[in-house]
Amino acid sequence: MASRKWMAGVLTAAMLLTPVFTTAQASIESDQQRLDELRQQYNQRMQEIKKLRSDEKDLEKKLAIINQQIAELDQQINAIQAEINAGAAKIRELEVEIKKTQDKLETRKKMLKQRLRVMYEDGDVSYLEVLFQSTDFSDFIDRMSTLSLVVNQDKRLVEGIKEEKRKLDETQAQLKREQDLRQVRQNAMYAAKAEQDKIKKEQQAILAQVQKERQITEAQAKKEEQEIQAIEAQIAAAIAAKLNGGKGIKSAGNWTWPVPSSRVITSGYGPRWGTMHAGIDIAGPVGTPIVAVDNGVVRFAGAAQGFGHWVVIEHAGGIMSVYGHMYGNQIYVSVGQEVKRGQQIAGIGSDGQSTGPHLHFSVATGISGSRMLYVNPGPYLGL
Repeated sequence: MASRKWMAGVLTAAMLLTPVFTTAQASIESDQQRLDELRQQYNQRMQEIKKLRSDEKDLEKKLAIINQQIAELDQQINAIQAEINAGAAKIRELEVEIKKTQDKLETRKKMLKQRLRVMYEDGDVSYLEVLFQSTDFSDFIDRMSTLSLVVNQDKRLVEGIKEEKRKLDETQAQLKREQDLRQVRQNAMYAAKAEQDKIKKEQQAILAQVQKERQITEAQAKKEEQEIQAIEAQIAAAIAAKLNGGKGIKSAGNWTWPVPSSRVITSGYGPRWGTMHAGIDIAGPVGTPIVAVDNGVVRFAGAAQGFGHWVVIEHAGGIMSVYGHMYGNQIYVSVGQEVKRGQQIAGIGSDGQSTGPHLHFSVATGISGSRMLYVNPGPYLGL
């Protein structure tokens, strides 16, 4: 039974909304058609902007990761450079030590050669000198042994210095090998950083292109929004003139406020979250009275997609006021009922796609198929 009443209400609304083909009505319908086209374009544009902004965020995240990786590579390169510098300092110190050891070795070699020359090249004289300087044969043997010991000690010193130099040379070679390995690692990191820098430039170029596209699309959306507002104002003026015998838009501000106890608008008419918000949201506690903005006939009262529940009132000239998000048990009017300006028709709720208790209020100039032809409600409420 309720379904039959609902269908009867829809059919009644369709009959009542059949356009009167006057010049003014034709102009309104033409403007409304253009308005619908613009809204579709605008909504599509807002979706494109949403996608481009999402792409921007993704690219910015990628760039942040790349910058972090480059910073880490810089730290590693600097750390290895510090190791290379420290290694080079050690090699320089070692080279000084090797030079000192080499000088010491050369000095010892010269001393040993000198002693050997004394013993062998001038051996006869030396032996005679030692013999004549000796007190006896035993003293001679002792002197010769001492001389041999000195020579042997010099030889051992020379060998010790040679061994010391050999170890220093080995240490130097090892340090140089380590330096070479550090240099290889550093070069690999420089190559990795160069690759990251290349990727970064590519990503920055893509980001710049996306930002440019987004700015162009936003400019197009802004232009469409301005055109939508201009056409809405034109439609509102035409409807007001029609309702008031050509007196202009004055009557559009004569409606009463739909929530007498609250003037808190939480969301205005226009773009929101990437789509067109075709009305205004007025905040208030659950159950707060909602009143009819003007005299009219209730055309819809009940469940509605998105709104949860709604009430639609047709006023003079076919203009409709739309009230949404109330609960089913807080609708106080029925389809076909005549209502007076300021009469309570429902209470504020949070039904359907709602983020909290509020009234969604819209104005429509008619119905096209299953779509309400919404316009900006601001001029009708004196906003």
